Amino acid sequence: MNANYYVNLALHEPWAIAPDYAQSYLPLLAQLLKGESSTAEIDHAAERLKNKSYIVKSSLDDDDYEEDFESTPDDAPAGAIAVLNLKGPIVKNSQFCGPRGTVEIAAELKKIYANPNFIGAVIDLDSGGGQAYAVKPLTDILEERNKPVVILAGNLLCSAGYYIAAYGDEIVCDHPRSIIGCIGVMQSMVNTKPALEKLGVEFHDVYATQSPLKNKTFTDALTGDYTKLKSDLLDPLAEDFHNDVKAQRPGISNDKTIFQGETFLASKALDLGMIDHLGNKDFAISRVKALSKNYKAPKAQTQNSNMKNFPNVAALATLAAAPTTEQLDLANADLTVAGITKATLVSEDFITESANTATELEEVKTTLQTETAAKTQATNDHAAEIVAHNKTKEALAEALSKVGKGPGATHKPAGTPENKDVQPEDVNDDDVQAQLDAMPHNQNADKILG
Repeated sequence: MNANYYVNLALHEPWAIAPDYAQSYLPLLAQLLKGESSTAEIDHAAERLKNKSYIVKSSLDDDDYEEDFESTPDDAPAGAIAVLNLKGPIVKNSQFCGPRGTVEIAAELKKIYANPNFIGAVIDLDSGGGQAYAVKPLTDILEERNKPVVILAGNLLCSAGYYIAAYGDEIVCDHPRSIIGCIGVMQSMVNTKPALEKLGVEFHDVYATQSPLKNKTFTDALTGDYTKLKSDLLDPLAEDFHNDVKAQRPGISNDKTIFQGETFLASKALDLGMIDHLGNKDFAISRVKALSKNYKAPKAQTQNSNMKNFPNVAALATLAAAPTTEQLDLANADLTVAGITKATLVSEDFITESANTATELEEVKTTLQTETAAKTQATNDHAAEIVAHNKTKEALAEALSKVGKGPGATHKPAGTPENKDVQPEDVNDDDVQAQLDAMPHNQNADKILG
């Protein structure tokens, strides 16, 4: 074990950790500071085995499952569930003495996402917290999940441990008296100078003329002035912590003590919306199975300084179902406060309905256009018929006018001045026939026809 590494973590980095949990490691830290602790002869195999990931082989149709501690993720059968252990102090890099770092666990999760034989994962998490800077490597990967990840909380789910758990799909706690919460950031500092000076050690810290602010926050804190340490480091980290938890768990209670660092028994945390269920490993595995059947991967979102003024907008990214009208109103209120007045957030269901309506309207439009074209064609055809009829009528009229001008085209009817004494009833058939035969054109016809 690298003693200097742990001393540096303990004395020079901010921690998201429960105080009693941190104090349990103070004797070890004191030994490290005195150079009295040596782990060279300690066998850490059992500790490392306790933190080893393993595979659960199961069927979606029943509650039975088999734990496989020997196979690698590459050998996982279809329908497998991975169980990743994260127990003890939260650290960024894995340690020889047992604790697995979040970087290593994040890498394992990525392999599980990429392996189609896995339907999801359980993170068995029992921790009172740890390095503030160890959280993000794992939460970033949790945001990228494409299959359900359920957190199984043990005796402690505090500070950095809870921070990580908030990014899971659900949090299951295995005991109603487990301790949940302690949301916040702190830093312990030990001034070893006085003790060393008593041993005759003399310190000389010399800074360049151009570096008057170098280490000032740290040296001020050693003299009891914590103003800059709080405002420039601890407060921003705590603000990120609060915003991320609220975004990942929009249903969490607005009880102000939650974000003041209070801890709660799991039964109370359930009522406050800090966890989702009370149950054992069997139950956590059953939840992975249930969620995997119709799983919708969350949209990755990072709660950063640019989103701190849009907490209700960020909260929408964590919803598995369509947002309610109230949630959308709150999110749009964020936009209004920020001066964004020409854009509005709506639900996907609304967009889908609008798209369906647009499709229906387009179909109606196409039908109307087809019917209108048919009616227009019919009107044009009828107009053409009228024009043709009129032309035929005019042609007949012209032909009749030409016939009327030919020989024999006119006659004097009975009762005209020339025949005023002759009445139709006085003319017999022989006389009529004689008159017809005497007409020049009839006589010509008789000559031609014989």
